[in-house]
Amino acid sequence: MAKVKQYSGKKSLLSRIFKDNPKYDVQNKELFWYGLGVAGQNHTYNLVAGWFEYFCNFVLFIKPMHTGIVLGIMRGWDAVNDPLAGAIIDGRTPKSGDKLKPYLKIFAIPIGIMACLMFVNWGFSSYVAKIAYVASIYFLWDTFYSFQDTAQWGMVARISNMPERREKAAYVGRIGGMFGGLIPGLITTVVGLVLDGILPITLTQLFIMLGIVFGLGGMLLTLVFTNIKERVPNLTPEKKMLGGFRLLKHNKIVLLIAFGSVLNVCMLNISQINFFQTMVRVEIGGKVLNGATILLPFTILSGLPGFFSIFFTPYFSKKFGGMKNLLVISSLANIVCRVIMFFVGYEGWRLIVVCAMHALINFPSNMCGIATTALWSDSVDYTEWKTGQRNEGTVFAMQNFLAKMTGSISSFFSGLTLTLLKFEPEKFVENPNAPLSVEFTKWAWPLYSLAPALGSVMQIIPLLILKFTPADRARIHEELEMRREAKKRDKLLVVGDYTYGESNKFLDAEINVYDYDDVVERDRELSRMLDEDYVMVLPQDDEKENKEE
Repeated sequence: MAKVKQYSGKKSLLSRIFKDNPKYDVQNKELFWYGLGVAGQNHTYNLVAGWFEYFCNFVLFIKPMHTGIVLGIMRGWDAVNDPLAGAIIDGRTPKSGDKLKPYLKIFAIPIGIMACLMFVNWGFSSYVAKIAYVASIYFLWDTFYSFQDTAQWGMVARISNMPERREKAAYVGRIGGMFGGLIPGLITTVVGLVLDGILPITLTQLFIMLGIVFGLGGMLLTLVFTNIKERVPNLTPEKKMLGGFRLLKHNKIVLLIAFGSVLNVCMLNISQINFFQTMVRVEIGGKVLNGATILLPFTILSGLPGFFSIFFTPYFSKKFGGMKNLLVISSLANIVCRVIMFFVGYEGWRLIVVCAMHALINFPSNMCGIATTALWSDSVDYTEWKTGQRNEGTVFAMQNFLAKMTGSISSFFSGLTLTLLKFEPEKFVENPNAPLSVEFTKWAWPLYSLAPALGSVMQIIPLLILKFTPADRARIHEELEMRREAKKRDKLLVVGDYTYGESNKFLDAEINVYDYDDVVERDRELSRMLDEDYVMVLPQDDEKENKEE
């Protein structure tokens, strides 16, 4: 007689993960769609950010100094473009209630098309025409991208009213971005195979294919953003277009993190791909391989600790006292490991030590993306707490501006470094094994190993100045919830005239009762009347008792 297998009643892991939880306003299924969309966008971004400079130097044969200047200027366009995008987003009062989603829908396909065109070698005979094409196509792509990217990361601040769920959104989004960068990571190996003649195609043909697969394909995947919702109230800044910028002066979180990031990249540098393809040679089975060929396994081995550490970011955040402290720990790890790496060297078996040091660096470094985005989201609440207004567009435009501006500065210094070291890309492509200049051979390793350590020393200073703890975040959230609830009521109880100091206590508090009718547009007027005053609900019964007293 056949046995009947009884249903155990246990649900699968995926069923438990995606099960709705009534305690949360945003469910895990929606966060999954958000992470998938970020993964698609990162396909495109990693192609452009990681390989457009290389394409200009080694396919179009634009001189490194000229490439650095052109890309530095065009990426510097973000100095206007990103804040402008944020100001437009913040200044618009959406009728549908969706502040950010329209930009995710409109710009996806145009960005993908622009990314394809960026990696086409049209065979211009004029050197000036090459530079003009690079500048114009990057200008168009970057303009469209700023709106989409600002809206994408701004969703972290709007997807939930609960700080812990917004932190989870930042976590899922950054994991999506990490997975979105894994496949483009294979490009390094493919380039190495082309340079070694193992893959029978040219670099020109390779980059056309990459533009279609990662440029257009990645942005098509971002259309899944249509499955997510915005839940935070729209509190449009005063003076709309300029209001978002004015609010930044109240946002110490953004200002200090941004300042540290800029300091980090203001120095000569050599990128990893440039160092490996020029200085590293590995003999396997009697065949000497270019360093670019072995960069993928090197990256995988050194990146594994960081790959797994990202899943434990919330745990380490609690363990070490908040997301800000993770940024500090990452800078310290980078300083120590790179100094060790420099003294050990990179030739022969020492390359294994270099790999190990990169692994130790990547363990805390890979958590920084989540930490920064979570802090950016918290900073919007911080601004609302200080002013009664929100500026998600401007704040997350600053995040995008910061990433591109530091990339612009880094590209300039990279081009300057190669020029000072007398590196000639055309001669290298013709013969990758040809002797390098004396200057390049002497300074390549010190710059590759120690320059980022010096950058971390500079970056850590503003981070140590920033005072923002998990306790601060919890208190701000609680007060904002009471303010939002109070907006729906007829009366407000205002505790005013306090000073918020390092002791994290409210000092010199006075209790005053205000009729709601006396306050016009509470979010603006009340904040102007009372500056940073504490607002909470006054129940009807308590209100009468207070009036009698």
